[in-house]
Amino acid sequence: MIEASFWAKENKETLVSADYVKRAIKEIRYRSSMIRDHILDTVNRGQILIDLEGKKCGQVNSLHIIETGNCEYGGVSRFFLYFRLIHPFESI
Repeated sequence: MIEASFWAKENKETLVSADYVKRAIKEIRYRSSMIRDHILDTVNRGQILIDLEGKKCGQVNSLHIIETGNCEYGGVSRFFLYFRLIHPFESI
């Protein structure tokens, strides 16, 4: 209702009509989906690669959930793990 009230005031209206509520919902959904859309775009452009087959030592695929106010969505991540064996008295 706060955002619907904003749109009514922007149009110099004293009453918040259903049209302003619909616009507020549309604007909130648009803003909430921007992060999801950016992540999907990077996957589609090949900047984020997801390997769904086979096994590789030191790589972990994960699923994550991101909540941004009124919107929740899931995504994928990959973690790379690097190990180095050192002598117990060797400085890092």
